[in-house]
Amino acid sequence: MVKQSPVESDDDFSPIYIFLPAILFLLLLRGFAFEIVRVEGSSMEPSIAAGSTLLVNRLSYGLNAPFGTRYLTRWREPAAGDIVVLRNPIDGAIVVKRVFAVSGDRITTVNGTVRIGSRDIVMDIDGFDRIQGHSAIPEGAYFVLGDNPRVSVDSRHYGFVKIDDIRGRVVTF
Repeated sequence: MVKQSPVESDDDFSPIYIFLPAILFLLLLRGFAFEIVRVEGSSMEPSIAAGSTLLVNRLSYGLNAPFGTRYLTRWREPAAGDIVVLRNPIDGAIVVKRVFAVSGDRITTVNGTVRIGSRDIVMDIDGFDRIQGHSAIPEGAYFVLGDNPRVSVDSRHYGFVKIDDIRGRVVTF
């Protein structure tokens, strides 16, 4: 007599076999590729209003560790004008700023105006005490500013930002 194996029924199928891989895929995508950030302050007004929701491309500058603070590999450097999301070096908060100057840009002060690279920053020179003593932006560092300088806490307060502090580039706002 030949024994037949039991036939599996459709009753053994569980939605977990579909949802678990989908959830894991979305978590990996979120951790490595994209991040959604909500703007809480007005430091980027008028470009980005408080309360805006931003999509951040975490792969713009390289492969960033999903739960770490270092790039595993980099393929591009931030450029002047990029709007980036970074970790504030003072308190670790996630903030949105514009890259104003990059590694190697020259820093000069003339008649109370700070000039970084080819761009003038017309502000009180006293706010730049964190960068005094530098003649250029150091290698691997960036100078970031908020678009609303009167309320923005930025490189004028915490100095240059390292690439590993930058989480990604804003792609929508």
